[in-house]
Amino acid sequence: MGWYYTDGANKASMIKEIESGTQTCEIRERAVRGNHLWHVLSPKSGDGEAFIVLYLLSSSKEGWGYKAIDESMGPYYHTCPTTWFGKYPTTNKTALEWRERCLSAASSKAAKSKAAKTVAPGDRLYRKCDGEVFRVVEPREGSKSEFVIEGENSGKRYRAKRTFIAEHRITHEQARALRAEHRKTKSEPTISDRFVNYVLSFYGPGGLYDMGATSEQVKTATLEYWRSGADHLVDDLDSVVREAVRDVLIAQFGLAFPSPVCAA
Repeated sequence: MGWYYTDGANKASMIKEIESGTQTCEIRERAVRGNHLWHVLSPKSGDGEAFIVLYLLSSSKEGWGYKAIDESMGPYYHTCPTTWFGKYPTTNKTALEWRERCLSAASSKAAKSKAAKTVAPGDRLYRKCDGEVFRVVEPREGSKSEFVIEGENSGKRYRAKRTFIAEHRITHEQARALRAEHRKTKSEPTISDRFVNYVLSFYGPGGLYDMGATSEQVKTATLEYWRSGADHLVDDLDSVVREAVRDVLIAQFGLAFPSPVCAA
């Protein structure tokens, strides 16, 4: 069945035209999902079982039109209310297969919706076509469904829907591995004397936790931390970075963290 258009029609009048034209069938159920009008129809004669019909709605410069597809044709679209399936059973094989696809699509949509509700600042996401890891910064002001995301390499910010973030979300371990792979092609950062002295004030000779670390050991350990895919700037005077560098000093150079001294 092809498309039928009515000049000057709008969406509402097109739906009214469709529903007033069902002369031989009774409309048992109806639902509008975007530009999909769904009906359950049953023959007024009482012969035959009820069946589901999709009316695809479309606009043109002249007006609106529709194309009817019943479930025995196996529509490509799966936005039909699945609660109808139990109320109006069918024996048609193609229709049964289509109903299974609708149930699968509804289940997938519910799972995505549930995952989207867990999106939070600090999450990471990645798409291969973008080529970089993005960090979820904060909810977009005035929106309940969008967040601000920022590229870890480019620093560019975009807005993204919860569902998009949930679909492309990765774990922090995956993000770290991707960073490490990306950094193989990048120049290593320069470790400032300011940062080295900061670390030495804790783990160098005479430091708060004297491990005997040297300047060269701190620089080497810091670069190793960066190569591993660290998500913090290696030149920040930050306790997270400092303690990560300390762990590399212990693992790579065999330095020992001093045991606490108990007062007598």
